[in-house]
Amino acid sequence: MAKPSVFFAAMLRGPAAKKVDQMLAASTLLKKPGSLGLPANNRHQSLSDLQAHPLDLPRLLKVGATVRCAPLTLRLDRIEGRGRDGVTHWELRPEKSTGLERLLDAIRLSLVQQGLPQGSRNTPHITLSYRAPYRLEQPVLLQQPIEWRIDQFQLVRSTGHGATYHYEELGRWTLDGEPEPEASQLALL
Repeated sequence: MAKPSVFFAAMLRGPAAKKVDQMLAASTLLKKPGSLGLPANNRHQSLSDLQAHPLDLPRLLKVGATVRCAPLTLRLDRIEGRGRDGVTHWELRPEKSTGLERLLDAIRLSLVQQGLPQGSRNTPHITLSYRAPYRLEQPVLLQQPIEWRIDQFQLVRSTGHGATYHYEELGRWTLDGEPEPEASQLALL
């Protein structure tokens, strides 16, 4: 059994989660033999590295409480399948997002301010399958991109394994403030 770990994440919920479910239901990807789709309640965008648990939970909760960042929207537009060491992951990927970059930077800065390692910068993706049956040589473009508004983030602990694997929420914070225009919006000004 894997040791539980904690990390900051934006959990895919609400209208965007429903659209992802509908898109996957209409797709043949996760219906291929050998596909192992990630349960819908576990889909998320990681916002920090995994940290061993138990850690200094009060400091991690303070990290979340001190993050100041505006809400953002990810435009999920493709599925990519990459393999390494004999294992292939299928991931839902967004267009470039300066809003997500700002949130990642704010969390990393807050980790350092609390005396914790900042870790690496997390890549923008939502894992759909940790053990896909094959690599996707080309990205699968979504006919209709899915817009996911992220207006909160969580500190979660991974628990269980196999069919019981899930994330337990330890803290939740709201993103507030005026969002800065994305690069594509700046070009229109």
